Amino acid sequence: MNGASDYSPLQVSVKAKFDDGSETDRIPYLSTIIPVPFATPQLVRHIYHVPQEANGGKAANNSVAVVEFDQQDYSPADLEDFLKMHDLPKPDVPVRLVGPNNASTCFEDGGEACGESTLDIQWVVAVAPQVPAVFWSVDQGFLLSWLMELSNTSSIPQVFSVSYGEPEGEVGMKTVQRVEVEFMKLAARGVTVISTSGDLGASDGQSCGPRLTADYPSSSKFTTSLGATMLARDSYGGQTVDTKACSVPGGAGFTTGGMFSDIFPRPRWQEDSVQEYLSRADQGGILPKDDSFNRTGRAYNDVGALGSNIPIILGGELHITGGTSASGPIFAALVALLNDELLSRGRPSLGFINPWLYRVARNHPFAFRGVIRGENSCTEPGYLFNQSSLPNGQSTCCDGFKATFNTGQWNPLGGLGAPLFDRLVGVLLNGPPPHRQH
Repeated sequence: MNGASDYSPLQVSVKAKFDDGSETDRIPYLSTIIPVPFATPQLVRHIYHVPQEANGGKAANNSVAVVEFDQQDYSPADLEDFLKMHDLPKPDVPVRLVGPNNASTCFEDGGEACGESTLDIQWVVAVAPQVPAVFWSVDQGFLLSWLMELSNTSSIPQVFSVSYGEPEGEVGMKTVQRVEVEFMKLAARGVTVISTSGDLGASDGQSCGPRLTADYPSSSKFTTSLGATMLARDSYGGQTVDTKACSVPGGAGFTTGGMFSDIFPRPRWQEDSVQEYLSRADQGGILPKDDSFNRTGRAYNDVGALGSNIPIILGGELHITGGTSASGPIFAALVALLNDELLSRGRPSLGFINPWLYRVARNHPFAFRGVIRGENSCTEPGYLFNQSSLPNGQSTCCDGFKATFNTGQWNPLGGLGAPLFDRLVGVLLNGPPPHRQH
């Protein structure tokens, strides 16, 4: 890696060396690599304008949760080591566990049973260290099982981060309809549900044709969908900020989701923002074919947050990971900090946040920093729909969406952009209260 510099594309090759001294031939890695700095909690809070004193803990009735499926566990010892590594204090209120957790699995088989959940809990705590955090583990089932648990619990966190999803077309309509009812109930209870749009591009890892495939629950209007961004040296006064969407061609190692629903119509609160993108992208000739997506459907992502080069401590060791699964808990933590400001003043939590986000973007556009570069055509390396995996970093590419400086504030990759906490707080405390418009 001699001569490598940050933000400059690299083409690399790899070989394996074994304990007996033998080694393989050098094999080209077929996806671009772009070196960028590792994320730290301090960097994340800095680029999203979180003041040093905004750590949470002002409101006793505030909390934020990560929800986990597939028997994903986490290690409290790993969380403690992660906080020490970044010189962060232990939370005043320990993480509360709901459901099963077997920390010992994090030290077995490379921590495979803990990768997702470890990323979620470490980063939600790191960004909002004094907001009480909840690790909500669902023993069996998926979304509906979790939502039934919430429906039967009187006091629940105000924010949930969900880093799991599946292709929209593979979810039965009866299940979707019931899940949507439960999401509506959460909105009525003042709960924000953050969903991540996946790492497989506009096709959600499905076949490229004849239509692209949306991800659920990101395609639900009752979730706030997150796209993944990466650091870039950009035109914002020469700053290094996350104005670029994560993609395989862009060197991130995965590609953010972002699409249009085939089953949900577009809600009125995002109509103007999305229509501006469609009109400008049409003029620029950068949209996928008309018959490959539903131009009138619910459009996502809603916002973007950092998802590239994310460190975690897993099984006592440092790992570097990434994905929209990092973006979700980071944004959930920011929402929890916003709720801390509201609840400490005797005001209700943000709850169903989407209409407010789009209204703020329209009236106070500088409360977000645009994601102005990128595309989401390709799956993450090695992934081939319905077939054996691809070798050496090769990626399957479809006809996805693009973001440019000329496509307006919203785009499917980064939504309205990256949230700037200090400006959102200013709007929140000095403007009219968010109303729960469905």
